[in-house]
Amino acid sequence: MTRGYASVISVLDGVKPLYARKNGSGKGWSETVVMKDIPGYQPEIYSNVTEKNLSKITYFIEHPSNWTKVRADMAWLKVLPVVPKEKNNWANVKVKTLVDGVTDSFERAYVIYKYVRDRYTSLGAGSYVPNLPLEMLMEKTKANVAGINLLMAQLLVSAGMQAEPVIMSYRGETPFVLEYPIEAAMNYLIVRCKVGEEVYFLDASQKKAAFGWLHPDLYYGKARVINDSLETLAFYPEYREERSVLYSELVMDETQAVSGDLKWQFGSTLSVAIRNRLGKDSMSKILNKAFKKEDWDKDGNYQLDSLRFVNENDYEVPLQLEGKFNIKPEVKQDMVYLDVFGLIRLYQNPFTAPTRTNAIEFDAAKDIVFVMSLELPGNCEVEELPENAEFSLPGDGGSFSVKVLQQGTTIQVRTSFKLKDCYYLADKYPEVKTFFDQMAKTYSNPIVLKKKSS
Repeated sequence: MTRGYASVISVLDGVKPLYARKNGSGKGWSETVVMKDIPGYQPEIYSNVTEKNLSKITYFIEHPSNWTKVRADMAWLKVLPVVPKEKNNWANVKVKTLVDGVTDSFERAYVIYKYVRDRYTSLGAGSYVPNLPLEMLMEKTKANVAGINLLMAQLLVSAGMQAEPVIMSYRGETPFVLEYPIEAAMNYLIVRCKVGEEVYFLDASQKKAAFGWLHPDLYYGKARVINDSLETLAFYPEYREERSVLYSELVMDETQAVSGDLKWQFGSTLSVAIRNRLGKDSMSKILNKAFKKEDWDKDGNYQLDSLRFVNENDYEVPLQLEGKFNIKPEVKQDMVYLDVFGLIRLYQNPFTAPTRTNAIEFDAAKDIVFVMSLELPGNCEVEELPENAEFSLPGDGGSFSVKVLQQGTTIQVRTSFKLKDCYYLADKYPEVKTFFDQMAKTYSNPIVLKKKSS
């Protein structure tokens, strides 16, 4: 079974075509097959089967020509990056103003990327052709995704770089097919840029994104480089990793109040999303949208104060949040129950259904680390600690571990969640569910303390 189509195939099993229609055109032909009586289907988390599949499914094949013709058409439209022959060519003039005096190749590429990213506002994707000729776009501040990135490619080439368009599809739209061009699937265009021995994939249409960052919805399958050899590329979710680190240093006083410092480094995708909301929404609204408090603090035992972002304008590094962290433990007579996993419980079990129809398709590999230290008061002693544990996903596709260590009056807790494989067929669902059930159970174990007798 071909990866990326498993979900659709499982829904269509046994479905008969309702009708087929062929349309002729000057470029070739297309065929549309519409189906009815599709088996009952319920949306499922982490699945690429979308609302478009619910009422009807349209199977559309379009043959305007072939990939060689696509390249020729783009060259005819003068949107493929070329080395300008005229010294005063518009691209040469702009490049001179941008990188004159900059000798380092990476710095030249970065300056051009940053200029295009910061100047242009995206009008959306949906095509591999710019909405206006590139020279005209130089005078604008808005363009479609193809226009923004093809303009950047031309400036990079004029600056002496090797830059080539890459046509692909994004998640939720028609899957990309290598064998022939499907217009509906050629809905996104990025740029491959080579700087020395390094290769970067660039998308300047994403505001406040780091050099080389691509939206997770672009890691959806195959792609074509529009060059002489029409190379094939693959962009799968496990090719990118979202890394997040949460560190807290806490102290419990003799009244069992717990407070301390919090440092939280977000993943790259969340960093871009939050940076684009700063200045538009309040801190509380941004954080509540990113992390719904009811998901991790149902009892209201957590309080975050004095929160601030320490590097909000440095787009090349993940966003970091710092602040004060307070926990209200549960006290029953001389016993104290402290839930230390509240914030990390954001990554709780998403799989609650007993069975599943579609393949599981995570959007990225993950590396999530939680580190906490807790200093105990002299009037409490440890009664029980969460147990150390370690378990894995099928085929070593991921792992989870928790390690708890006590040294004198200090308790240290470290958890690590790694996701390497992002695709699991539905028959692996019971094993995947069990893994996340175990992780959720671990997060429910408190630190239990006992007050010392006076």
